[in-house]
Amino acid sequence: MSKSKKNVIDPEDIINKYGADTARLFMLSDSPPERDINWSLSGINGAWKFTQKFWRTVSDCSDIFSINLNVIPKNIEEDAYGFRKKIHKHLNSITESIENFHMNVAVAKIHEMINDISYFDPKNENGKWCLKEAICILIKVSEPIMPHLAEECWQLIGNSKSVIEEKWPEVCYELLDD
Repeated sequence: MSKSKKNVIDPEDIINKYGADTARLFMLSDSPPERDINWSLSGINGAWKFTQKFWRTVSDCSDIFSINLNVIPKNIEEDAYGFRKKIHKHLNSITESIENFHMNVAVAKIHEMINDISYFDPKNENGKWCLKEAICILIKVSEPIMPHLAEECWQLIGNSKSVIEEKWPEVCYELLDD
């Protein structure tokens, strides 16, 4: 692509049509930082669809927003425990990827995390606690990539402080063992 040939894509057009978070998500998910971005309408549409899925996933969990994460359940059933293990494995991978500036890998892990959250069906209050923990982790780890959407979701789930004022979620390393 070249400005002189007028075959460049103006990111401002994408931001105006799809939003800044979609543009950021697409740029960070497309390729490693050492390679050029290959702009494509299908890639941008995919990023936009993902932001919509992200919003739906969080907003569809409104029945768990009031759960207090400070009260950790004593006995978590096997399916909820397995779900929690998956979430903390994703958290560990995302944390390592961001620390190593592999944002495309972090984005891929966020995709996997949101799929796991979408398919999890809590059976009781302990399962709902695990789901609320997962939603909070998802929002916090998405903030560097989709800051506006993460902030909106953070407020939606009932937090008065900004998500950027929160600590990065801590990995529970005992959950990483198989």
